[in-house]
Amino acid sequence: MEIGLSGAAVLDPINNTSENVLGTFGNLFAIAMLLAVDAHLVMIDALAKSVHMIPIGSALHAEGLHAMVRSASVLFGLGLQFAAPVVAAILVANTALAILGRAAPQLNILSVAFPIQIGIGLIALSASVPFIGAFYHGWSGVYANTLDHAFTALSRGAP
Repeated sequence: MEIGLSGAAVLDPINNTSENVLGTFGNLFAIAMLLAVDAHLVMIDALAKSVHMIPIGSALHAEGLHAMVRSASVLFGLGLQFAAPVVAAILVANTALAILGRAAPQLNILSVAFPIQIGIGLIALSASVPFIGAFYHGWSGVYANTLDHAFTALSRGAP
Protein backbone atom coordinates (compact mmCIF):
# COMPACT_ATOMS: atom_id res chain seq x y z
CA MET A 1 0.00 0.00 0.00
CA GLU A 2 2.76 2.44 0.92
CA ILE A 3 4.82 1.82 -2.19
CA GLY A 4 2.09 3.08 -4.48
CA LEU A 5 1.31 -0.07 -6.41
CA SER A 6 -2.07 -0.52 -4.76
CA GLY A 7 -3.62 1.15 -7.79
CA ALA A 8 -2.40 -1.64 -10.03
CA ALA A 9 -4.59 -4.66 -9.56
CA VAL A 10 -4.65 -8.03 -11.25
CA LEU A 11 -8.01 -9.63 -12.02
CA ASP A 12 -8.38 -13.11 -10.57
CA PRO A 13 -10.80 -14.83 -12.95
CA ILE A 14 -11.42 -17.80 -10.62
CA ASN A 15 -12.67 -15.71 -7.69
CA ASN A 16 -13.75 -12.76 -9.86
CA THR A 17 -11.83 -10.33 -7.65
CA SER A 18 -8.99 -7.87 -8.11
CA GLU A 19 -5.83 -8.33 -6.09
CA ASN A 20 -2.82 -6.11 -5.45
CA VAL A 21 0.26 -6.98 -7.52
CA LEU A 22 2.62 -6.99 -4.53
CA GLY A 23 0.09 -9.02 -2.54
CA THR A 24 0.16 -11.65 -5.27
CA PHE A 25 3.96 -11.57 -5.26
CA GLY A 26 3.99 -11.92 -1.46
CA ASN A 27 1.68 -14.92 -1.59
CA LEU A 28 3.72 -16.66 -4.28
CA PHE A 29 6.99 -15.84 -2.47
CA ALA A 30 5.65 -17.26 0.80
CA ILE A 31 4.49 -20.45 -0.91
CA ALA A 32 7.87 -20.83 -2.65
CA MET A 33 9.71 -20.32 0.66
CA LEU A 34 7.48 -22.82 2.45
CA LEU A 35 8.08 -25.44 -0.21
CA ALA A 36 11.81 -24.69 -0.41
CA VAL A 37 12.41 -25.30 3.30
CA ASP A 38 10.08 -28.34 3.48
CA ALA A 39 7.57 -26.48 5.64
CA HIS A 40 4.71 -28.51 4.22
CA LEU A 41 6.23 -31.61 5.80
CA VAL A 42 6.76 -29.81 9.10
CA MET A 43 3.12 -28.65 9.11
CA ILE A 44 1.84 -32.16 8.48
CA ASP A 45 4.11 -33.43 11.27
CA ALA A 46 2.80 -30.70 13.57
CA LEU A 47 -0.77 -31.73 12.83
CA ALA A 48 0.08 -35.37 13.59
CA LYS A 49 1.82 -34.38 16.85
CA SER A 50 -1.12 -32.22 17.91
CA VAL A 51 -3.60 -35.06 17.45
CA HIS A 52 -1.25 -37.50 19.22
CA MET A 53 -0.48 -35.24 22.19
CA ILE A 54 -3.92 -33.65 22.54
CA PRO A 55 -6.64 -36.07 21.48
CA ILE A 56 -9.84 -34.62 20.12
CA GLY A 57 -12.23 -33.74 22.95
CA SER A 58 -9.58 -33.59 25.70
CA ALA A 59 -9.25 -30.66 28.10
CA LEU A 60 -6.78 -27.88 27.41
CA HIS A 61 -4.51 -26.25 29.97
CA ALA A 62 -4.37 -22.45 30.20
CA GLU A 63 -0.55 -22.41 30.19
CA GLY A 64 -0.59 -23.85 26.68
CA LEU A 65 -2.88 -21.10 25.48
CA HIS A 66 -0.45 -18.55 26.92
CA ALA A 67 2.39 -20.27 25.05
CA MET A 68 0.43 -20.03 21.81
CA VAL A 69 -0.24 -16.33 22.37
CA ARG A 70 3.48 -15.77 23.04
CA SER A 71 4.28 -17.57 19.77
CA ALA A 72 1.79 -15.38 17.93
CA SER A 73 3.39 -12.26 19.37
CA VAL A 74 6.81 -13.46 18.16
CA LEU A 75 5.37 -14.02 14.67
CA PHE A 76 3.83 -10.53 14.69
CA GLY A 77 7.19 -9.05 15.68
CA LEU A 78 8.92 -10.92 12.87
CA GLY A 79 6.37 -9.56 10.40
CA LEU A 80 7.12 -6.04 11.59
CA GLN A 81 10.85 -6.67 11.26
CA PHE A 82 10.38 -7.92 7.69
CA ALA A 83 8.28 -4.89 6.72
CA ALA A 84 10.34 -2.26 8.57
CA PRO A 85 13.03 -1.60 5.91
CA VAL A 86 10.48 -0.93 3.17
CA VAL A 87 8.27 1.20 5.41
CA ALA A 88 11.30 3.20 6.62
CA ALA A 89 12.54 3.81 3.06
CA ILE A 90 9.10 4.99 1.94
CA LEU A 91 8.76 7.22 5.02
CA VAL A 92 12.09 8.90 4.27
CA ALA A 93 11.12 9.30 0.60
CA ASN A 94 7.73 10.82 1.51
CA THR A 95 9.41 13.24 3.92
CA ALA A 96 11.89 14.30 1.24
CA LEU A 97 9.07 14.74 -1.28
CA ALA A 98 7.09 16.84 1.23
CA ILE A 99 10.11 19.11 1.73
CA LEU A 100 10.57 19.30 -2.04
CA GLY A 101 6.90 20.21 -2.46
CA ARG A 102 7.22 23.07 0.02
CA ALA A 103 10.51 24.27 -1.48
CA ALA A 104 9.23 24.30 -5.07
CA PRO A 105 5.46 24.93 -5.04
CA GLN A 106 5.29 25.26 -8.84
CA LEU A 107 6.40 21.62 -9.17
CA ASN A 108 3.53 19.16 -9.62
CA ILE A 109 4.54 16.93 -6.73
CA LEU A 110 1.94 14.23 -7.43
CA SER A 111 3.35 13.49 -10.87
CA VAL A 112 6.88 13.37 -9.45
CA ALA A 113 6.11 11.46 -6.24
CA PHE A 114 4.31 8.49 -7.75
CA PRO A 115 7.23 7.03 -9.77
CA ILE A 116 9.73 7.90 -7.04
CA GLN A 117 7.69 6.06 -4.40
CA ILE A 118 7.31 3.02 -6.61
CA GLY A 119 11.01 2.96 -7.49
CA ILE A 120 12.25 3.35 -3.92
CA GLY A 121 9.71 0.85 -2.62
CA LEU A 122 10.65 -1.80 -5.18
CA ILE A 123 14.37 -1.26 -4.57
CA ALA A 124 13.89 -1.59 -0.80
CA LEU A 125 11.69 -4.66 -1.26
CA SER A 126 14.16 -6.35 -3.60
CA ALA A 127 17.00 -5.56 -1.18
CA SER A 128 15.13 -7.06 1.79
CA VAL A 129 13.89 -10.28 0.11
CA PRO A 130 17.28 -12.08 0.40
CA PHE A 131 17.39 -11.35 4.13
CA ILE A 132 13.92 -12.82 4.57
CA GLY A 133 15.03 -15.93 2.69
CA ALA A 134 18.18 -16.18 4.85
CA PHE A 135 16.05 -16.00 7.98
CA TYR A 136 13.99 -19.00 6.92
CA HIS A 137 17.10 -21.16 6.46
CA GLY A 138 17.10 -23.52 9.43
CA TRP A 139 13.78 -22.34 10.85
CA SER A 140 12.27 -25.81 11.18
CA GLY A 141 14.18 -26.65 14.38
CA VAL A 142 12.96 -23.51 16.12
CA TYR A 143 9.44 -24.12 14.85
CA ALA A 144 9.46 -27.73 16.08
CA ASN A 145 10.71 -26.67 19.55
CA THR A 146 7.99 -24.02 19.78
CA LEU A 147 5.32 -26.53 18.78
CA ASP A 148 6.59 -29.11 21.27
CA HIS A 149 6.50 -26.53 24.05
CA ALA A 150 2.98 -25.37 23.17
CA PHE A 151 1.59 -28.91 22.78
CA THR A 152 3.18 -30.06 26.03
CA ALA A 153 1.74 -27.05 27.89
CA LEU A 154 -1.70 -27.60 26.32
CA SER A 155 -1.79 -31.28 27.20
CA ARG A 156 -0.87 -30.86 30.88
CA GLY A 157 -4.51 -30.45 31.74
CA ALA A 158 -5.47 -33.62 29.87
CA PRO A 159 -5.56 -36.92 31.80
